[in-house]
Amino acid sequence: MDVLLLVVCGVLGAGVLLIGFASYMGYWKECKVSCKKEAGFHLLFRNYEGEVTQVGAMFEENDKQLMEVPEFVALGNVSPRCFGVYHDNPNKLKDPSKLRVSVGIVLPESLSREQQVKVLEQLKAKGFLEKKISPGEYVYGEWPYRNQLSFWLGPRRFYPAATKFCASEGLPWGSDEDCYQIGIEFYDMEDGKIRFMVPISSGASEWKIHAAPRPEYVETKKGK
Repeated sequence: MDVLLLVVCGVLGAGVLLIGFASYMGYWKECKVSCKKEAGFHLLFRNYEGEVTQVGAMFEENDKQLMEVPEFVALGNVSPRCFGVYHDNPNKLKDPSKLRVSVGIVLPESLSREQQVKVLEQLKAKGFLEKKISPGEYVYGEWPYRNQLSFWLGPRRFYPAATKFCASEGLPWGSDEDCYQIGIEFYDMEDGKIRFMVPISSGASEWKIHAAPRPEYVETKKGK
């Protein structure tokens, strides 16, 4: 009887811990989305192709290159604002290895003009590309960063909510090839947030920063 009681208590305790962890991660939380105007972005990035499971390695490779730039090392604990641009829906690709991803940083405004010039020169020498994005309007949402699982859970809360929001508001996300269903994610670790953005203004095509052709989809639909 004592053994059975211990087993029951152990199971109940594990259940409580699991529920507590799920609540901490925001498992039952909804991602609130809204329209938001954003200032422009000065991007430095590299383009990749691969499966969604390889995205982490893409960021690690970028980080390795960034840490070889003295101006970033001098920032100390202040990390550059990292981002990922996902040009395809990984769930609909015929070949999962053809997912197009742009990984990079926003050029830090805290750097002096001279430092910015040096950073641009050094990163371009490492194969980084530069792009200035004009101010525009986005469907926007935030998700708290707790740990690595947040990178898995956040997108599963934001993108369905954004799809539903765009449909209800008659917004053009994914309605044609010039405003295709692109997903932009900024990882602001200093603030403990993942910021999701979907471009819906006329400047959405500016985010077509990947040179590879659009891969084949399982479902052939206009836009995405």
